[in-house]
Amino acid sequence: MGRSESAVPSPPSFKSWLLVTGIVAALPLLSFSLLAGRALLKQQHETANAQLEHRAEVAAREVSREVRMMYSALETLALSDAALRGDYEALYAHSRRVAESFPRIGSISAVDLTGERRFTTLAPFGAKLPASNLGKFDKLVLESGENFVSPLVSGSVSGRQVVALYVPVKSQSKTSMALRLTLWSESVEELIHEQQWPITWTAAVIDQNMSIIARSRTPKRYVGQAASDEIQEAIRSKAKGVFDSVTKDGMAVTASVLPIAGTQWHVAVGAPTESLDAQVLRALNSVLWIGLVCGLLAVVGALYQANVWRRHARQLLGENER
Repeated sequence: MGRSESAVPSPPSFKSWLLVTGIVAALPLLSFSLLAGRALLKQQHETANAQLEHRAEVAAREVSREVRMMYSALETLALSDAALRGDYEALYAHSRRVAESFPRIGSISAVDLTGERRFTTLAPFGAKLPASNLGKFDKLVLESGENFVSPLVSGSVSGRQVVALYVPVKSQSKTSMALRLTLWSESVEELIHEQQWPITWTAAVIDQNMSIIARSRTPKRYVGQAASDEIQEAIRSKAKGVFDSVTKDGMAVTASVLPIAGTQWHVAVGAPTESLDAQVLRALNSVLWIGLVCGLLAVVGALYQANVWRRHARQLLGENER
């Protein structure tokens, strides 16, 4: 009697049991949400990267298509009677008509075997022309007898940034002259803008000297400058897939670089890393919130059911006592 009896703990209430049961039942769902979120995170990263590569591929294809179309016009000129006869005046007239038919053409010129530019459609036939900044490429084409696409240069007549496409004129398998077609850098820029990039993305065309020919964002500031170090390294190493880079204006991007068929140029496309990560995290948060809400509903449901059963139990006990 003198010893105090040990306190016997009361068993957990029925409400507590149901609450624990609800929480335990919700744990697998929460675990599944975390696993599903992790899988979705990986999938969203892969989808975003695939979209970036696809946009770069489309841009490279469109620039290549435009170059092929310009080549077709130039090759038609090279096969004309005026070109094969060496009739520069008639060839000039024909070239003027072709240049007027394609708004993106800056000029068409003819260069003879001595390297002299016999005409340009930017000046009247027979006008005295300044020394061309494309002279070394004229010589290259005349010696090789092969088509060629130049890097970005400044036009000696127009004073504007241009690239040149070359086609040799051949008579009996011997090169007799070179035809040169120039495109304004703004014309290449138009091709880039036609792809309707997201406002924060950056797309650019890079020439064989690693200079920027055209750019989707602030082109006037960066055209003619060297591409970023990361882009240059990706071009030299023929990098596949996507990689981290930094734009000329200091934006961290996920980038993709692809060659442009028929040229020595490349297309570089970069999407802000933050925007891609935000896109992925939004999808992940959706899954996690769904799991959390389902877990809370399970707990609330357990508490509600416990209260319902407790009320029923009290009613039954009350009736038995009467």
